[in-house]
Amino acid sequence: MKVKKFTTRKWGFGSNIVNFIKSASFCKQNNYTLFFQDRHNSISEKFELFSVVDLPTSIIRFDNLKTYPIEDLKSLIKFLYTSDENIFLRIYYFLMYLFHCKNDVFIKNFNSDKEINKYFKTNILNLRNGTISSIWKYNQATLTHFNDLNLIHDLADYIPDISMQIRGGDKNKERIEQGFSENNLDLYYDLLVKKIIEFENKPIKVYLMTDTFYYFKIIKERLMILFPQVELRSLVKENHEGYDQNSFNNLDAITKINNYYFFLYELEILKSSKICIGSFNSNIFYLAYITGNPENNFFSVDSSFDNNFL
Repeated sequence: MKVKKFTTRKWGFGSNIVNFIKSASFCKQNNYTLFFQDRHNSISEKFELFSVVDLPTSIIRFDNLKTYPIEDLKSLIKFLYTSDENIFLRIYYFLMYLFHCKNDVFIKNFNSDKEINKYFKTNILNLRNGTISSIWKYNQATLTHFNDLNLIHDLADYIPDISMQIRGGDKNKERIEQGFSENNLDLYYDLLVKKIIEFENKPIKVYLMTDTFYYFKIIKERLMILFPQVELRSLVKENHEGYDQNSFNNLDAITKINNYYFFLYELEILKSSKICIGSFNSNIFYLAYITGNPENNFFSVDSSFDNNFL
């Protein structure tokens, strides 16, 4: 039996889900059995991140909480110096890795698996036409959560004509630290205007998925002047100034779980539109594309799927 192993990391939801879908797609199409654990995440070690979907029988969860994505000497040294484990456990696992013990503890990080990344990019069109939907299929409990949120936000049967996703917060800080410019709101707005014009003054619905209220405020003010027939909606709150992973990590587990379901719910609204605008440099937009309807159109403001590094 050919086997691959996967573990989540204490990253954002989008990163973990994208990596899971990529590895699961590769395993399904190449007759591997995928063993994974998903309790090493930013919510809680008692919460299974992929409990929101019905998993295929070829994907098997193993319950090993002491799992680390260590794949080479560099990541081993990083673990030794930066892990939040106490020093004795760090030294213990350091020695276990060096002497090739405890194989189920050290799991390769699929985000850097060149074989899987190459396969996924090469076969993405075929994978979007069936394989991914069979892997990432919400279970009834999750769909019930979505129905509850529909009632709360009065969005039952809501499908926007155009949707757009803009990520701010810590991702903007990362871009600047890496030598890139921060998100250019005008790039998103200009592409949105271009798509609105194609509707020839017809009343349309636009949905904005964002973590930054300022983005919603500016776009709404501009649209009201030029396109009064456009209804812009967003669920971002006035006090939201951008998502920050460190701040999220300090929340209680119940709040984190609720935020997770809300993230998935909003993602469904985003990808329901026939026209979806964003950036493939965002895991959220990337995730919407790979799990979305292949007949819908996704437009990235600054990169293509093929040259994206995720």
